[in-house]
Amino acid sequence: QTATIPENLPVFSAEKYNLTDQLAQNLAASFGLTTPPSNVDENTVDGKQYNWVQDDLSLAVSQTRLRFEKSKSEKPQANLPQNQLQDVASDFIRKTPLLAKEQVINQQKTKYQSPTNGRLVSAASFEESQIVEFVYDKNINDLPLVGRSPNTGYSVLRIKKNGEIVYLSSRVFNRFIELDSYKLKTLQQAIAQVESRQGKIVSTAVLDENGQALELFRTQPVEISSVTFTNISLAYSLADNENETTQPIFVFKGRFQEEPNQNGEVVIYLPAIDNSANPKP
Repeated sequence: QTATIPENLPVFSAEKYNLTDQLAQNLAASFGLTTPPSNVDENTVDGKQYNWVQDDLSLAVSQTRLRFEKSKSEKPQANLPQNQLQDVASDFIRKTPLLAKEQVINQQKTKYQSPTNGRLVSAASFEESQIVEFVYDKNINDLPLVGRSPNTGYSVLRIKKNGEIVYLSSRVFNRFIELDSYKLKTLQQAIAQVESRQGKIVSTAVLDENGQALELFRTQPVEISSVTFTNISLAYSLADNENETTQPIFVFKGRFQEEPNQNGEVVIYLPAIDNSANPKP
């Protein structure tokens, strides 16, 4: 599968929130955290970070990132069907301060999980799971905004089947400002560059019997001799450095098989702007 490649696309500048003490406390209150921060780190790689730990709740908020967790479960209640769980999750995202309201759920990235021996493992279906993970994309110029890996999403939310939200991780930006447009590489140019081993491998994962990574929370190095690409699309890559622009990239997704009955998935990012036809943005 290949995307339609336009001749030109703009780049964007990501504008951060001015994260004040009051704004951070208001955000914490939306998660049920009413006490002052347990700790404030004035100088992290993502600016000032506020940390809360209250009972079974924890929250970390920095300049562009948010992470919430709930460690204990409420009393068992009747399980909800998947469509109602999705409504609860989406409503939670819309009502949380600072989070982008226009996020769109990516149905293809929905995962089913169950806790086993203190860690989450994949489940084969909704019926066999205890937790559902919903992934939300934020689009810019009708293209998804991706981070270091496209397998996560702009927001990731885990919810128990009784409707209890136990985890949320999200990026946090005020807005994205459109700048100049630049000529893109053609699809043929992009394919030729990846065939010549250009681009960056951003994700490799050996898949389990349910089509999920064997390691849900980290990716181990994998030796790959050949890849069959199944999908080429365009996305915007969120810059790690605030002085860099958010630029269009090609996302190559493929499969590999290094051992019998052991399948893997790989993702490669390739810059989409044709620097031979443009000044560097």
